[in-house]
Amino acid sequence: MSDKRVKILVVRQDRLGDAINAVPVLISLRKTKPEAYISFMVAQPLAELFAGQPYLDEVVSWGKNFLCLIYFLRQGRYDAVLMLHPSKILAWAALFAGIKLKAGLGFRPYYILTGFKPAHIPQNDRDVHETEYNLAVARSLFDLPGEIEPPQIVLSDKEMSEARSVLMSMSVQAPIAILPANRGSSANWPPERYGELVQKLVDAKQEVLILGGPGEEEILKKVKGNTNVPIAGPELTLRRLAAILANCRQVTGSSTGTLHLAAATGAKTVGLFCPAPASRPERWRPLGEGHVQLVPEEESCKNCRPSAKCDLERIQVEKVLEHIL
Repeated sequence: MSDKRVKILVVRQDRLGDAINAVPVLISLRKTKPEAYISFMVAQPLAELFAGQPYLDEVVSWGKNFLCLIYFLRQGRYDAVLMLHPSKILAWAALFAGIKLKAGLGFRPYYILTGFKPAHIPQNDRDVHETEYNLAVARSLFDLPGEIEPPQIVLSDKEMSEARSVLMSMSVQAPIAILPANRGSSANWPPERYGELVQKLVDAKQEVLILGGPGEEEILKKVKGNTNVPIAGPELTLRRLAAILANCRQVTGSSTGTLHLAAATGAKTVGLFCPAPASRPERWRPLGEGHVQLVPEEESCKNCRPSAKCDLERIQVEKVLEHIL
């Protein structure tokens, strides 16, 4: 089969940060197989973010209807499916759709029945980044380069210009963005600690912007406190949020999809991480140059459960300021 005809479907249907960490797979496939038709299946709310990216030909999404998924896969005439996060429904749908080349992360018993090739990363290597897990799936079917290119979200000149106009309407130009909420997806500072950071930045005459999503308005107001710092985010589309992040001097927050989005647009980040195995920055840090990851002392977390999500209180505001000011 020639590259000109091959159609590859890459699937990562969970959260924003997970989808962004799948982008290096897409970039590697595009470089290695420039004539291939590459589709990226993501959750519906994320589809508009990836539309028009240069490493893709198509962005698709799917709900939960099994028969509709089989129909979609058949209509797509895909030659290969890379399932970056295990899904029993997708595995069976790919089988019934007649897709020949199939690979999935790890091993599940249904891989044997559905013809999925398992991809593994040594579990004793604590420093493996999430991107390596994704690339392991792709490498089980395709010969890809060993180096990893960081995720990229490419925005148009018009989008960047409109974002600058939005920032100017809030009386800031290249602010330090603060991301105080993460919906419980990882360890995080309490709002009061972010509020202290915002106040110190204001006292230091820095431009500051507080960013968050729908449903996080109360947290954002608490962090703002009595300052005049503008708040944005709940009303923004993902692409507008990305363009605003790209115009920020620096972005600070915990390990969230928005932090990964900021890094993918070219912004520099200061990330707050828990050293527990499920959260450690070695696996979840934004890739690329100029990013900083801060963790509490290991001693303070020695009794944490592997999946613990602490309040990161032992990361002091002054330590964060050292990497901002």
